[in-house]
Amino acid sequence: VDESVYNNANVVDEEKLKQMAALEAEKNPELQALIGADRDVPHGTVIKVLDWIKSSGIKKFSLTTDGPTN
Repeated sequence: VDESVYNNANVVDEEKLKQMAALEAEKNPELQALIGADRDVPHGTVIKVLDWIKSSGIKKFSLTTDGPTN
């Protein structure tokens, strides 16, 4: 399972994602993040990314899952 983190089709690391999220949250305090993951991505990985987003000032988010369940 690929656990890479993407922002608009670009692979990002924790620091880059936090920087981008903080910048966008500053521009729009009502911003909502959309976090999408394959069904096979471990729950802990999704929570980790959610924590990164929340720590950057974005307080609203939606979660989606993609892919078949096997």
